[in-house]
Amino acid sequence: MKAGWKLFIGLAVFYAIMAVIYWQVGGEAVGIT
Repeated sequence: MKAGWKLFIGLAVFYAIMAVIYWQVGGEAVGIT
């Protein structure tokens, strides 16, 4: 189960970082919908 929660935390951190970058640069510039 260790791999499961590590994967979950990894994805959570990844999405958090992407959300911050998306917010900093702006939606149109990144092109993420």
